[in-house]
Amino acid sequence: MPSTLHVSPTARRAFGTIGAALEVAATRRGQVRVVVEPGVYTGSLFVRGDVEIVAAQGPGTVEVATSGEVVTADCAGDVRLTGLTLVTRGGTAVFCGSGSVTLTTCRVLGQGGVGVDARQGTNLVLQGCEVYAGRVVCQGASGTITGSSFTDARDNAIAVIEGGSARVSGCTIANASLHGIRVSGAAASIENCDLTGTGRDAIAADAHATVSIVDCVVHDVHTVGIGVAEQSTGTISGTTVTGAEDGIVVASGGSPTVTGCAIAGCRDAGVIVRDRGLGRFTGCSITGTGNVGFFVTGNGAPTVENLRIGDGNVGLALFGGRGRFTGLDVLDQTIALRLKERSAGRFERIRVERCDIGFEAEESETTGELRDVRITGARLCGITVAGNARVTVERGVVDGALAVGMAGNGTGRLTVTDCEVTGAGTGGVVLLGNTAFLATRLTVSGSGAAGVLGKESARVDCTECTFTGNAVDLSLEETCIERFVDCAFDSGTATEESTKDTVPPGEPAPGAAGDPLTELDRLIGLAPVKKQVRTQVNMIKLAQQRQAAGLPMPPLSRHLVFSGPPGTGKTTVARLYGQILESLGVLATGTVREVARSHLVGQFLGSTAQKTREVFESAKGGVLFIDEAYTLARKFGVNSDFGQEAIDELVKLMEDHRDEVVVIVAGYTGEMETFLEANPGLRSRFSRVIEFPAYSTEELVRIIEVTAAKDHYRFDADVPALLADHFARHEHDGEPRNARDARSLFEAMIENQAERLSESDDPSVDQLMLLLAEDIPRPGGA
Repeated sequence: MPSTLHVSPTARRAFGTIGAALEVAATRRGQVRVVVEPGVYTGSLFVRGDVEIVAAQGPGTVEVATSGEVVTADCAGDVRLTGLTLVTRGGTAVFCGSGSVTLTTCRVLGQGGVGVDARQGTNLVLQGCEVYAGRVVCQGASGTITGSSFTDARDNAIAVIEGGSARVSGCTIANASLHGIRVSGAAASIENCDLTGTGRDAIAADAHATVSIVDCVVHDVHTVGIGVAEQSTGTISGTTVTGAEDGIVVASGGSPTVTGCAIAGCRDAGVIVRDRGLGRFTGCSITGTGNVGFFVTGNGAPTVENLRIGDGNVGLALFGGRGRFTGLDVLDQTIALRLKERSAGRFERIRVERCDIGFEAEESETTGELRDVRITGARLCGITVAGNARVTVERGVVDGALAVGMAGNGTGRLTVTDCEVTGAGTGGVVLLGNTAFLATRLTVSGSGAAGVLGKESARVDCTECTFTGNAVDLSLEETCIERFVDCAFDSGTATEESTKDTVPPGEPAPGAAGDPLTELDRLIGLAPVKKQVRTQVNMIKLAQQRQAAGLPMPPLSRHLVFSGPPGTGKTTVARLYGQILESLGVLATGTVREVARSHLVGQFLGSTAQKTREVFESAKGGVLFIDEAYTLARKFGVNSDFGQEAIDELVKLMEDHRDEVVVIVAGYTGEMETFLEANPGLRSRFSRVIEFPAYSTEELVRIIEVTAAKDHYRFDADVPALLADHFARHEHDGEPRNARDARSLFEAMIENQAERLSESDDPSVDQLMLLLAEDIPRPGGA
């Protein structure tokens, strides 16, 4: 039987203070029970041994308070606190340095301090407690926290850190300034908890933490619902997250298993997997996100199965990430699936309904694999490939797209096998730019316009394909490359291979899609530039052939001067030239390092040479492209010859490393002549000067047409002639006429279209795509 000590501020034969009773308790063996009558008791308690302190009249009747950086209840041994209100003003309410402490139906008021602090090797139990404005810490301790509430913590409400472990069950956490529950370098099981209003992650796991989160509700938090980072693992199941900035964020090698969770109404993203984050997501749903439903970036690589995404902006996006996605339902999005920035995604058993765009891949080194995919009712396009992306589709159906079924633009490749495109409003397959489209056993039917529409230099290669019920089966410009083998049309069956050679007489045959020489040929205009680059390439090939035959190589410099007005493609050609030299084995990578005067010139005498050497070193293996190089030859005040110092250093480096770096300098024609006079060795370093001509009126109109087609716009019949008049008028007035101005004009047309359609609540797809004569800006901006 425990011995019992009574505490009362008024009763005779009772201890007047709790502290006095504890002094006696420390001298006794066995269990001691301290029964405290109602009242407010001030001063710290030092509880040692096997002791229980209990409020005689129940919870809320006994208050123990301290102020300053002290401990209200300092516990060691086997301590039990029942029904007490423990208050600290700037210190710690309950401290457990050894043994265990159990709080039952207690109220803890942190008021700027620590609510409960359990240290290494101790055991903490909270049962039915209320904690206000203070945090609970298990630092290397084990904890069991059940049926308790945590409100207005000025830090983390619960922190399990540094090897600690805790089970948190049936708790509510509200309005913590930082995290609701933080698990760092520790383990925690979190079950049936409700978390709201946290300033940061409602639940955060980091530093190799392990968490189990089951049947929790996270809602209306300021940033992240659940965060798993820094190699942390664990499981999240049956949990809902609503009203967060981001629902679940996995980062820095985190790898949770997420099952049966529902994420809704997040202001930015439902799930983010970034910075090498991993994880497996199964049977989850994401609805109503403001930006992206499921976002993978920064080399994140999740595995996702049976995910439903509905009612948002972008359903699933990979920007520099990768992943495998099986069993996705994506409904009512602007873009259902989007890949860019060197992403790689594998998609299987995908259903997409009522989205503007079903699947979109763009930019270089982006790859997508789709298998068993069905896209229904796309308002703009079912599947689109842009830039240099590579996409393969097997057993895919695109049904009832209001505009285009499948589209390609740029230098990418779309490969489809055993697919169907049915009922597309304005085109079954639309190909622009240098897109390569390879189809095997494709059926295109019921298109409101062409089954396959090809423009510019698109490459179309179809085998065993069927085209039926379209307004017209094929509409291919003469510049396209086409091949049809064993294909069936409404007009009959092509039983033999059918091809069309689109190479103009006297021109070299283009290479495969993506070949830099082909891409150079396909640039609009620039005929003399293309010819001179071809000559340079032929000279390099000849030198290589002579070397292979054992003959001496002719003297040859690969450095070039690009001169001409701005906005005429100098940077684009420099990048292609680097790729050409790489393909010839002349350069290791062909990467272009673009710099200007500020990258080469230092702030004091002697610093420029060092800075120039560092830039040159960074360009090794590729091309150093110096834009507006003539500025290096300009003088900016007395004794201001730092640019000349850069030129002199470049001349030496170009000779010492002529087999490692190719230098291209660019700028206005007259000023580049001045630049070449700045050092006697400059002219001998550059093999030729390539003059970039200004674009003709027809070429500028073509640039706008290509830009518009890429963005799914089309012109009314009289627009091209009016654009030509616009550029002719600018030429007469001596105003700029380059590609930048063409793009700016196109952007102004889009703005005017937006203004014109602003009064229409629900414009049609055709209205959204069509640009009219009235959208062309008037002279003088009127």
